[in-house]
Amino acid sequence: MPAAIIILSIFFLNTFIDSDKEEKIKASDSEAPVIHAGNKKVKAVFLSSGETNLTKKMVADAAKKAAVLRLAPYENGEVQLAENQDRMFLSEWDPIAGKELKKQDWYQIEGTINRFEPIIYLIRVNIDGRPATYLTKVQMLNVYSYQKHLNPDLTKHSFFILSDEEGKIDNFSFNEPGYITSQVNGPLAELQNMYPDLGIEKLPSIYIFNGLNRIFKSEDMDEMRSLTTEVKTHVYEGANGNWQVQFNAEQGIYKRNAEFFITYKGTEPITEDIDISLEGEHWGWGAAEGSLQSGILAASGETPVFLSKSDKLSIVLRWDGKEERIALGYKGEK
Repeated sequence: MPAAIIILSIFFLNTFIDSDKEEKIKASDSEAPVIHAGNKKVKAVFLSSGETNLTKKMVADAAKKAAVLRLAPYENGEVQLAENQDRMFLSEWDPIAGKELKKQDWYQIEGTINRFEPIIYLIRVNIDGRPATYLTKVQMLNVYSYQKHLNPDLTKHSFFILSDEEGKIDNFSFNEPGYITSQVNGPLAELQNMYPDLGIEKLPSIYIFNGLNRIFKSEDMDEMRSLTTEVKTHVYEGANGNWQVQFNAEQGIYKRNAEFFITYKGTEPITEDIDISLEGEHWGWGAAEGSLQSGILAASGETPVFLSKSDKLSIVLRWDGKEERIALGYKGEK
């Protein structure tokens, strides 16, 4: 009986070793996929071959060996397969539930802007027709002080409201599709220290972001509420020795229309097309191009941002190698 037990033990041990060798052979049949973002790259680690049922332990053990690709908020990880790999599927792994999420068939890993813990992704491929699974890890870098308050879907919008004391501003929530709302209360100095890259000057301060881009700032809650409930036309004007400019901004939460009426007062003939740019403190917009008709240039478009009454705007006119900048001031509603 002891001899039989020994023989049986040797059989199972050899079977385990052979199985381990077989997996290693299959893993070495192909180079691991590489995930890169700009000049950063990591190599995925082999997880399993065949149609293996994955366990929490299998994934956790492989994850310990995987390097982390750290992404800036504006970066994506691109997956590059080996020459003998095809039919890739990506999925996020939930280590708590022990299951795959969000299966997709494109070759891009998109980080979630307000999730800062490492995220495990499984890369399922065929190697010369045989299925295999690799694992990689991606972590989003916390670059902006307000990043955790942004909509995780970068195609959508975020309201971010800063107030000096709780309850001074009624909790504002804009529940339209594509928008989320976040509010933080505290003393001005404390909030300036928490969010140094927002340029907070006084409270309240209200911001709207489209993805990572700031498209509105105001220190007037009534102005912000009006933006979400009405469509209004704001008029801005400016002039210098050669030009008289009127700029009308018709805007509501789903509308950002712009009209320019530019009158030439100079004496030197202008026959070239004139390039029109509108600039704010943190953005610029190449608005239009056109020619003078009876001394007037009219143009229209859609602004990239919502405009506030307190915005410091200027219009830049360029033609025939020349450039003039005219400051615009808020004149009221039309």
